[in-house]
Amino acid sequence: MNIYSSADKGGNSAWKGFSSQTTYIAKRLIFEKDISLTYYPESIEDLKIQDGNGSVVELVQVKNLSSKLALSDLQPQKEGSFFRRVLSIKHDNPNLKVRLVSYGDIGPELLDWNKNNKMGVIKDNITDKLESYKYSSEDIKWLRENILIEKHDESELKNKIFVELEKNIETAISPEITFDILVNYISRLSRHQMSTSKIDWWEKLRALSLSLASISGWKNQFGKTILPLSEYRNFDSSSIELHRKEYKNGVSALPQHIFNDFDIPRRYWLNVLDENFKKHNLTIIHGSSGQGKSSLAYRYLFDNYAANEVFIVSGISNQQQAIDISTALRELEKNEFNMIVYIDVRPYDGNWVWLIEQISTLNLSMPVLVTLREEDFNRNPIDKNYIKYNDIQLILNEVEARDLYERYPTDKYLTFEDSWKNFGEYNLLMEYIFFLRENESLKTRLQSQIDRLILEEENIDNWLLVLLIISYAGRKEVPINAKKILKDIEIKNYLRMLLIFNQEYWVRSIDDNKTLSSLHPVRAMLLYDILIEKNLITEEEVLLQSVQFTDYYPRTLLIDYFYSNLVNSDFIEKLSTISYTTWATYAGVLESILWLSVWKYYKKYEDIIEQGNLLTNNTFAFTMITNITGYLEFDNQYMLDMLKKQNPKIFNEIKNLLDSIEEKTINYMLVDDFLKNTMDRLPLDDVLTSNTLTYCGFTLFWFARRDIILDESIFINAIDKVDYSDSLAVCELALGIQKQGWQGIYNCLLTKIKPLITKHLNIVYLNDEEKILQAYAINDISGNDNNHTKTMLAVDALRMLYSKKEEYHVTLIGSDIIEGIPVFDNIKTIKKDKLPYKWITRLNGWFIRMDEYKYLLENWKDVYEEILRRRQEIQEISTYLIKAIDDYFKKRRLSRFKNKEYTKKENQFKTGNYILTPPKCATNKYGMSAGISNFTDIAPFIKRKTEQQEYQGDKEYFSILKAYNDYIRDFQLFLTQKNQLLEDKIQNKSTSNIGRLSYVDLVFALEKLPKMLDLIKIEFSKFISIDTFGKNEEGELFLLGIMWEHVYNVSCRVENSVMYGKKKEKNNKENIIKRFINETIRDIQGVEQVVYSDNREIFVLLDILHIESFIEDIFLKYTNLFPKLDYGTFDYALFSLLIKKINVQYCYNSEPTIGGFQIRTLDFTKEDKDSFLESVMRTSIGFDNFYWDISKGKIKYILTILGLIESFNFIFRHVEDVINHLSKIEKNECLQTQVLGSWKVACDSITKDLFKDINETCEILQVYLMDEKQKEILYEFSKVTNSLFAIDDLFLNLVVNKDKLEDELSIDNYKGAFIEMVDLLLAD
Repeated sequence: MNIYSSADKGGNSAWKGFSSQTTYIAKRLIFEKDISLTYYPESIEDLKIQDGNGSVVELVQVKNLSSKLALSDLQPQKEGSFFRRVLSIKHDNPNLKVRLVSYGDIGPELLDWNKNNKMGVIKDNITDKLESYKYSSEDIKWLRENILIEKHDESELKNKIFVELEKNIETAISPEITFDILVNYISRLSRHQMSTSKIDWWEKLRALSLSLASISGWKNQFGKTILPLSEYRNFDSSSIELHRKEYKNGVSALPQHIFNDFDIPRRYWLNVLDENFKKHNLTIIHGSSGQGKSSLAYRYLFDNYAANEVFIVSGISNQQQAIDISTALRELEKNEFNMIVYIDVRPYDGNWVWLIEQISTLNLSMPVLVTLREEDFNRNPIDKNYIKYNDIQLILNEVEARDLYERYPTDKYLTFEDSWKNFGEYNLLMEYIFFLRENESLKTRLQSQIDRLILEEENIDNWLLVLLIISYAGRKEVPINAKKILKDIEIKNYLRMLLIFNQEYWVRSIDDNKTLSSLHPVRAMLLYDILIEKNLITEEEVLLQSVQFTDYYPRTLLIDYFYSNLVNSDFIEKLSTISYTTWATYAGVLESILWLSVWKYYKKYEDIIEQGNLLTNNTFAFTMITNITGYLEFDNQYMLDMLKKQNPKIFNEIKNLLDSIEEKTINYMLVDDFLKNTMDRLPLDDVLTSNTLTYCGFTLFWFARRDIILDESIFINAIDKVDYSDSLAVCELALGIQKQGWQGIYNCLLTKIKPLITKHLNIVYLNDEEKILQAYAINDISGNDNNHTKTMLAVDALRMLYSKKEEYHVTLIGSDIIEGIPVFDNIKTIKKDKLPYKWITRLNGWFIRMDEYKYLLENWKDVYEEILRRRQEIQEISTYLIKAIDDYFKKRRLSRFKNKEYTKKENQFKTGNYILTPPKCATNKYGMSAGISNFTDIAPFIKRKTEQQEYQGDKEYFSILKAYNDYIRDFQLFLTQKNQLLEDKIQNKSTSNIGRLSYVDLVFALEKLPKMLDLIKIEFSKFISIDTFGKNEEGELFLLGIMWEHVYNVSCRVENSVMYGKKKEKNNKENIIKRFINETIRDIQGVEQVVYSDNREIFVLLDILHIESFIEDIFLKYTNLFPKLDYGTFDYALFSLLIKKINVQYCYNSEPTIGGFQIRTLDFTKEDKDSFLESVMRTSIGFDNFYWDISKGKIKYILTILGLIESFNFIFRHVEDVINHLSKIEKNECLQTQVLGSWKVACDSITKDLFKDINETCEILQVYLMDEKQKEILYEFSKVTNSLFAIDDLFLNLVVNKDKLEDELSIDNYKGAFIEMVDLLLAD
């Protein structure tokens, strides 16, 4: 079997066994031309289709009956019938059409109605029946005009699909083109009731095909944001003792401190780090300031790596930089066999997540160590479903404290218990070590130092004032400008003061004494608490002077103060008197006042919002108020109209509340006062560097928004000093300049920035001469973001650079890299009113998050306990229902189900709002997001969030909460619907759709339970001592599941001991599955080893020569055990409980190698062998799923060469797509020749790198070949590789002039030649 051409069998087998509904959905996805449509397989309708505006344009019912389709099959007389459901939404969806699809014959009545509709006949049998069912004449007329009835032959439909697949899906494609696309994706769409579109469908396929091996990237980050540890110079020998004393007294750790062994090695945590890196390549150390995170990290690095093997990353400012860094790291990894990356995250910096995402996407295998503060870790969660990592919450616990006490004994305490008791509850490492050595807490020591200074020094008040200001700002790590503070505060003996402050380890002088900062936030906080009690000045005065004396961004200082203090115009007036010398400080104050305006608005109407929350499940601000800026068009009338229909009483209450809000927008008075009072004193002398451009643009933008137009002449000198290195930041400056109407300055700026922004975004064609801006950007095929993110980055940048355009049309060319697969989401055409500026929309976000915050639980422990309470309630309900079902069969009655006490408890549970969101500890209480840039919301994970999603924070990234919420919803739905099934059965009626859904939703809850329990063990491990509860929970819920299945499947009859019988049946089925795992799989030919993990994954080591026979055998064996394993059934849920997936890794001669596939639980629902085989062979497994270490035998290098050769297909199609688009441009003068030239060079480099990597791999492979004939054929292949490598303008000749090349130099023949060699190379 040729494992690289499993797709040769065509698309047919991938579609066998699908339900009729799924086949129809597949047909619509493949043949539909409108890419703006979104498809929703519903729980009631088979298919709902919405347009790009969210309106429903089509509802579809698919019927596959053995008898002819008749009106009675649609049950129009019933209240919840298909016709009535359609009519209920037609008013709000004026373009709605209805399609009734039958795979069988259509009865004469419906056929006649269909014909009569076309002929204009308005009276027939169906019309008469509908009138008798109380349908109005208007509704009957609408149904007659808008329902299309059509018949399909299912076999013919499938054949058309298969033909289309065979035309469009490339055979012999790489393993990344997997089952997720043709089988799992459609199956999940149909059966999990998810939505999709043609864009999603094809983008998924393309994304998995972009694994281009060994493509070279940029190294322009190396030596800047990436620095080897060996580059950090050691201290001068003369200053070693000085630095030792500094470190001992709490200065922030540097590598040099640890290199000189100033630290106390923490054996416990070092062992934890060792164990963590054995499990995953990423470990994150988080904890509060003062816990020794950096010291621990540097100690681990020095103990385990040479200095030149450690690469330290710092200063990640945007997503593009993260891409560049990850690309540079990939280059380093090629040459460094033993390397590690260390990221020491700065406070409030969320950009590190981008880099982690890029490293993960590139599948880099080097270990990565991250340290950051607890609050920054909580604000920037990483979803463990997407990135595998371990995290360490660094705290000083009693165990480690005892270890420190024993290693560093003191004669001040007889026992550890005495020291620990006297130390108190302040569990910071820095504090405890100081306490052991000095016999006092750090705060006590600082207090005594201050008191001694007061006694010893004259004129001390201003010294303490300076220290108070530096410490106040230092709590938030805001440095102070020494020159400013010296100018405004009269300080006698300034140099002596600095010397003492340095000697006491209170203050550090940096930048040649130009800047003063606290040594550590913990020390700064303690010093501030001590000094503010001296009543030198008030906190307000400290804050004002901190703002006055800093050149940095003071937002955190101001908002923290505004949050807790009443602030009026007097304070803003004081802020207005400050002389601002930097755009960062000015913009930080301006943004803080904007925040204050939102905060005041929220506090003014907080009571009304709270009343509204009682009516809207705490979403009043988000759903009903929506927009408070006055600059955006948001209409909530649609939602109000819906509410008026559904619940007129609540509608009236909400309407009254909305009417009682007198001001519909925030009051900008404080903002206006600040702007007007400072407009003549802007920091125009501040050089516009890459770090200040955004601040300046933000300031100019808000001046214009508040109708304050500044004189263009004031900016003439500033524009000459612009730093153009960050082209995105320049776009933000350009936005502010345009809003000010400074046309001359804008033209000057545009001339300089245009070639830079086109280069940055790879824009090769830019027509900016019309009202509609048109741009072609070349897709970076070595990048990792999806087309949407890349295209929207260009749209956003161009929207700011050309703010007056009516529409923005951006096409990402070079995206068509897989033959036959259409490209989607690479074209964006967006009108300017649909692209609101984020400098405005974030105000709405602040407002909504301010309200959300007060309803959050306090911490993750509270979240865990809330989840535990709900789980216990479900278990109690399940236990009761089990007994009630048993009683129902014994006595054929429902009395237990109607028990008043139980009914009250059930009603309370099924109507409760138990959906959970991240707690307060993981949420910014001010509602703020990181950074001021318009580009900060470009999502580092998966996709870019919409504005509404941004309002709701980062909820989607907390996988445990999603798993829990899904589980709760399904169980609540089961409880809501279960009584209908019982009534159907007790009255001997056919099962209603609601009754059927009670079974389906319970099964869905069963399927989600194992995942939720797995995530609870991972995320909440610190709160769980012994989790026996989970096992009992599974047992009870699955027993309820199999008993409810019995209720669903049989008529109401008297049966004894149903509970006992079903418990026995459940146990028997579990044992069958366990034997399948433990015995059946092991006995299949070719299986070398089988391992069953704690998280229900099975790892199989399989001989590469038995792949197809293994898949066939495992299919036959499980179908013998479970002849019909359908999704949405109890058997499937039980199967999922015990088997999450099977990871099959290849081996050759019993030696593990690269390559393999997955068998997922959903695969076991396939009804035939071909479908199962096709599904499985379209999957692959990455390095994270390899259980066995890869041996370096020849099979590994043969597979590597095949993967490298496969990469040529993607590159060449990329080049062809770019050339095809550029050949159609209308204005050659709009072509960006510099970008085009750079692209050609990059393509040539990528292509040559591939040949180089192939050649290098061939050289390694030669070592493993023992047979001379094998060596000879490989040598001949290498000669062809060298010939190709030597071609000038390689990629251009291979792609554009390929017909002129000799046959032996064509890539197709090159690839075919190697594939023919494989069998010979494998022969022993």
